[in-house]
Amino acid sequence: MLWQFGKLIGVVLVCAVFALWSPGGDITKTPKFWRDEAIPFAIARSFAEQGIFDVAVAPGVASGVPYLTHATGFPVTGILAGVFKIFGASVFVARSVMLLWIAITLGSIFFVARSFFGSRAGIAAVLLVGTFSSFYANGRTVTGEIPGLMFLLWAILFIYKKEHFIFGGFLLALAAVTKPSIYLLLFPAIAIEFFIAHRSHWFRNLLRIAIGALPVICFWLWIIVPEPFMVSSWQKMFSLYSNPFNDSALISRFPEELFAFLFHPTILYFSAITLIILLAAWKRVFSELELRFVHFALIYGVFAIVYVLRSPGWFRFLIAYQVLVLILLAPAFFGWLRIRRAHAYFLIFVFIIVQTITYFFSAHIPSGGMSIESGNILRAELLKDQSVTLGFINLPTVAPLVDSRRVFQIGEIGGDDTYGINPLSYGSDHLPTYVFSYNNLYTGYEDVLARYYEPTQVTILKGVITYKRR
Repeated sequence: MLWQFGKLIGVVLVCAVFALWSPGGDITKTPKFWRDEAIPFAIARSFAEQGIFDVAVAPGVASGVPYLTHATGFPVTGILAGVFKIFGASVFVARSVMLLWIAITLGSIFFVARSFFGSRAGIAAVLLVGTFSSFYANGRTVTGEIPGLMFLLWAILFIYKKEHFIFGGFLLALAAVTKPSIYLLLFPAIAIEFFIAHRSHWFRNLLRIAIGALPVICFWLWIIVPEPFMVSSWQKMFSLYSNPFNDSALISRFPEELFAFLFHPTILYFSAITLIILLAAWKRVFSELELRFVHFALIYGVFAIVYVLRSPGWFRFLIAYQVLVLILLAPAFFGWLRIRRAHAYFLIFVFIIVQTITYFFSAHIPSGGMSIESGNILRAELLKDQSVTLGFINLPTVAPLVDSRRVFQIGEIGGDDTYGINPLSYGSDHLPTYVFSYNNLYTGYEDVLARYYEPTQVTILKGVITYKRR
């Protein structure tokens, strides 16, 4: 019993070190605060400060395009808004909340893996995922990949192990709406797996999953579709999902960049893990129930790869598949090397060491705190006067770091879509006290600047020009 308790403590300590370590010395700087994180951060802040469950683009004014801004769903932004209401809004508070999501997800990995494959596989799964750099690169930021993964894991348990299909569908829908771009693909994946399995009552069970998912999906659509009875609202939402990227798709850059992607070490690494799992399945080391877990993971992986190929080649869309196959790696080894279990432990240890070395010495996780420092400057130098308002033109990583009740902003998201309106387009009585942007983005508003503003020496980011109202 003491040995088992000691192993558990050791696993927790390892994961804690990986979760808290930062080359920048601060969890707010690694990864750096970036656009896809800033927008859900802004939603949570607007909800906490103004009761607006959307990006506030002017005092008391929502963006009006929530289908663009809610790329991270209400399970993350709603909870974060409640925490902001209590402790105040800051990147440190937000990252602390995400560390809790990481801890809960690691705990979920253990319980779900143990339920399917046993305690040893559960501990191995936690160590394999807990030493994987992308798990933290995605998990620390206020995006929905890791919270959605947590819901997915419990959905798998309730659907396949417990056969509580309605509640499993409810959890599956929570995963889907937490990060729609990644987890909406769960629905076709599970439908295909159920069809392939040829279990009795497969259609009725899928219907039960759909019934469980329906309340969550309806609530999500109520949030993100501002005028549900207008076709245009749905057209814009579907248009974004079909073309959500600023850059061209990876598949369109065939052959050079596609080949480079396919031979990237990350792809080769997880291709090897997938091959190990396939060989284990071929050798019939998985039970019928475990094999359904494997089939679901592989089918979902196909959808995830297709989505990555449609993107500019962003690996973060593979995070759920990567975690699922890391969970399956240990039981594949344990079953494959059942006679010589020591070999399985050795191979798992090798994978953990490789991932550890990668995390500490070669993981490419962007670090930096320039946006956070800009927010500090604005609060310290400009916002002491309660009458001051700030206008931001395409500075989405700075605008959310100050009181949303004093911000005017416009930003880009997805292809060519924007939220908000240019702060310089308001009438003279509502123009902000200060405006911030790169010089080329002031084009078209030179007359407004000449009439109402003058340049200042306030610097928040390199290349950003600041004007103050006369």
